[in-house]
Parts: sequence; structure tokens; C-alpha cells
Amino acid sequence: MALNNYKTPWRPTYEATAALAWSTTGVGTLIAANAAGLPLGTASIYAAFALSFSGLRLKQSWDSWEKKYTLQIKELPTVKSEQLQEWCLKVPDAIWLGYGFEWHTEHSQRLYDLMRSKPEYLEVPSWYKKLRKSNGIIDSNPIGAPWIHGVETEEVSVRFSIVAQAGHTLVVGTTGSGKTRLYETVTTQAIHRDDVVICMDPKGDQDWAERLRKECLRKGKPFVYIHLAHPELSARMDPLKNWNSKSEIASRLTSVIETIGSGSSFSTKYGWQVMNDIVNGLLLLGERPTIKKIAKNALQPPIELVARVLEKLLKEHLGISVFEQALAGKKTKNIHRGEKLIELFSEHMSDYEDPDLESLIASAGHDQKHYSKIMIEVIPILKMLTSGEVGDLFSPDAADIHDTREIWDWNRVIKQKACVYVGLDMLSNDVIGTVIGTSLIEDLKAAAGVRYNYDSDPIKISVFVDEASETVNKGYVQILNKTRGAGFNNTFATQTVADFTAKMGTQAEATQLLGNANNLIVLRTVDTDTWDFVTRKFGICPIEIENETQNVSTSSEKNLAHFGGGMSKSRGFQDMDRIPSECLGALPNLQYFAVIAGGTIVKGRLPIITN
Repeated sequence: MALNNYKTPWRPTYEATAALAWSTTGVGTLIAANAAGLPLGTASIYAAFALSFSGLRLKQSWDSWEKKYTLQIKELPTVKSEQLQEWCLKVPDAIWLGYGFEWHTEHSQRLYDLMRSKPEYLEVPSWYKKLRKSNGIIDSNPIGAPWIHGVETEEVSVRFSIVAQAGHTLVVGTTGSGKTRLYETVTTQAIHRDDVVICMDPKGDQDWAERLRKECLRKGKPFVYIHLAHPELSARMDPLKNWNSKSEIASRLTSVIETIGSGSSFSTKYGWQVMNDIVNGLLLLGERPTIKKIAKNALQPPIELVARVLEKLLKEHLGISVFEQALAGKKTKNIHRGEKLIELFSEHMSDYEDPDLESLIASAGHDQKHYSKIMIEVIPILKMLTSGEVGDLFSPDAADIHDTREIWDWNRVIKQKACVYVGLDMLSNDVIGTVIGTSLIEDLKAAAGVRYNYDSDPIKISVFVDEASETVNKGYVQILNKTRGAGFNNTFATQTVADFTAKMGTQAEATQLLGNANNLIVLRTVDTDTWDFVTRKFGICPIEIENETQNVSTSSEKNLAHFGGGMSKSRGFQDMDRIPSECLGALPNLQYFAVIAGGTIVKGRLPIITN
């Protein structure tokens, strides 16, 4: 926006004095004319002229007070959940993000001028404040600078196109800035748009979960509640139910190991081979792989699984009676039963070709001590996934008639357009929370692959991850990279961008993750590195700056008291950050800046949802 006609509003309201003077003149003229017995006709003309100017100046004063009053507003807007539901029906192709305005260069100029203004210039008459009505909840404990939003007096509904959301959205904000309230607002709308809604919450915020439950009840949508701190209330989830290739299962589990930084590169690769052999063995036995079954077999020497597989194959090939006679004929002492079965297999089924079975048999010949030494870095992760109530949640047994909790998997979630809330309770145990969160993300990636390759149903899947640095891994980067074509919209939140660097291991990998977000929503953040990242996203603009120079000089040429001085002022434009970085740390609760795909910048206020 051009600044050629820009005038700063942050100055004393001189118009009020002028309005008072003109009104006094007009009324005084009529009083004086009446007192002097002069004709009132001429006096009335002069009075009308003066009062009209008074009205003009009063209008200008009112506009000035309006601008200054908005700088002081500490109200929190509200919206009823029913209104959000109606909004989704009326405008199904957009997301409502509260109230605000599109940010232009003029607003940046006002902001910089405001930061240089004297406080007394911004005063508003007390009687004017009393005339204003509250349109929201008064923030009893205000944080930040409300004047940042007050640079514009006219607010409108902020609309965020669904098409833009498909480019994925990064949310940045420190603790208590409003990330959860933002998620409540957008997930409520996703539910009423009838999206599949998947929410992963490392903290386990009960307010968010309760909001989802209520909105699903209102919509008639299945609500799946999973919380590691409340397993008795949780549904069960099978993260290995769906896969395209059987080797995926071992890859998912080793990805979990890499995510939490456990295990050397060699042990991780060997762990993948062991788990892949176990999966193949279970499939040869006709059993569906579960985390519990994989863990159980990983704790035993490989020869045990080999024995079970070969016994099944030999009985099918020879018949039970012939098999038992052949095995009884193996009278070799001091060897494991599995080794006898390997000999029988070589004798009777040498023409049986199966690379997976060959790999499984080869694993039985591995030195047991070396096997135990390497697997000692892998087995603890498997135990975390299978121990106690966590194991029952994520390795569900459908045959257990005593456990009536529902069993879900991502494909079922997508087909039934359900809403899933996963509380990882990482405040209590961050390692188990990370392991479970990563496992579910890996499984979700596989479900996305199924949709991408085989499913043309245009279902929208909205994924929301809070405190994403706690659970992201390379699998999540692939979800961001490749799932748009499968109907996935991803929104992920963090407190600082450095959290991703710490999690991913390198700046390059963190940049790859952040580069997938075409949209950015910034609430209050106090990290300077995050300020730099955000201000680069917002760009720069020309700001008019006034420079004042003063100088004083003395000279003894004429006399000792001789001195001279001078002052000069100049105005010019300078390229500066469109949003001053210090303002990002001063945003009040529930206020945000956003940059939407295409470069549109918005300043907004989020609502509090009321029932």
C-alpha cells in the first residue's frame, strides 16, 4: 500500500480543542447577539457556520479516539460452537480463524510510528471509554501488548482457504500463547466439515479432548479416545494391522529406535534383519504379526522360531505320523530340537525355495552371545511397546472376551471418518510417549500409502500434531512430502524452530521438515532464533523514518562565551522487517500473525469457544 498520503494517527488529538473552540464560538455568537439585541438571523448564520466546523472537528476527534482506543482493548472474542457448525455449512471451502485484518505496509508504518510515540499522545477521554461496549470476555490477566492489533480499527472474519491448508501449516507459539485454543477452533470445524480428524497431543490436554468429544457427539461422528494415562478409558489401536509390504513392519519398528536415538547404526540394521525374519516366520506360521509376538520371539534364541516354522512345514509335507517317525530317528545327542528339524528339512524339502525362510534358518546359526549383545539395544524398545497396559492398548487381542474396548486401526478410522485423539502423556514418561507416537505416525504413513496407491475416495484427512518436535521423525517428513495427493492436510505446532533441529539431528533435516509448510501461524514466541525464522517469512517493506540532527559548537575567536548550534530534520524510506521481531514476543494471548500460501499476511485474534 502506498504511503504517499499517510498521516500518523499517534499524535495529540488537536481536533478536540478545535471542536471545543468552534462550538464555543457558535454558541457565544448567539448568546452575545441576543444579549445585545442584535438581529438573530445574521448571528444564526455565523453560529451555524461555527457549529458545522465544530461537528467536523468532533468527527475527526472521534476517529482519532477510536484508533487510540483500539490500542487498549483487552477483550477476548467469543464464539459459540453452534456458530462454527453453521459457518462450516455456509462456507465449506474455508476455515474461520477468528477476527482480524489483512496486514499491509501502512500497518507496518503505523506500528513503527507507535513504537516511537510518547504515551501521553495515546490518551483517550474517560467518558469515551465508558461509551464503548464490550464485545467479548475481559482478559483478567492480560499478557503482552494489545496495541499491536490496534493499528487497525476495522476487523473482519479471517478466512483460511481449504486449498491453502493442503500445503500444510506450521504453528509456532510459546507455552500459554494459545496453541491449544487454535487447535480447538480448527478441529471443531474439521469435525463439522466431516473430515477424518487425527489429533496427537504429547501433553494430553483434557480440554481439547473434551471439545473433540462434544463436537463429535453433536455431529454424530465416531470419537476414538486414546490416552496413555487413562488406558481404562481408551480404545485399543493396532499399529501393525495394515501394511503393503511385509518388510514395512520391521522398518517401522527400527524407525522408532532411530527416533529416540537408541542403538548404533549396525545394531539398528541388524535389529531390522532380526525383526524382519521374525515377521516372516510368523506369517509362515499363519499368524498375524503384532508387536507383542515380535517382542516375544526377539527375546528368544532364533532357533526357537525356526523350529516352530519347520515343524509346521514338515508336518504339512510329510504328514504327522511320517514326520514324528523321521524326527524320532534323529538320535543325535546334545543338539537343539530345531537343529534336528533343519536336518530333516534339508533331507525332505531341499527343493523348497523361499528366500525369507532361508534367511530365518540362517539366523539360527548366529552366535547367541553376539546376538544377545546386539539385540540388547533393540529389545528395550520392544518392551516399552508391549509392557503392561500399554501392550494391551497397542497389541490388542481380538480373542480376549474380557477386554471390551474397541479395536481400531488407521484404515478403519479413515473409512468411518472418525475423529481420533491420542494423548501421549509425555509429562509422565517422555520415552514411552515418543515410542508410541512414532509408531502411530509410521503406521499412518503406511495408511496414506494405501490411499495414495489404491483409494480414489476424496476423503479429507486433517492431521493435527501439537508439540510436534516430540514425535516427528523421517516418517513424518515423508507424510508432509507425499500425502497431499492422498487427501492429507497437516498442521503441526512447536514452541521454537530449534526444537526440530534438536529432534532431527541436523539443521538440514530440520529445514527439510519446515520447508514443507506453506502456511505459518505465529502466536507469542520469545525465542530469538524463531524470531529470525518468522521475520524472514514475513519479509521487509519500506518504512518512512524521520532523522533529527543537532549540533553545538564553541569558539574563543570572538570571546569565551561565543557558541553556535544547529538542528536539521530529514525524512526518508528505509527497508525494515514488515513485523518488528520484538512484537512477536509481545503478542497477547490468542493473538497471532499468519502468512498464507501466496504471501498474504494476516493479523488476527482467536476466539474462546463457548457452549
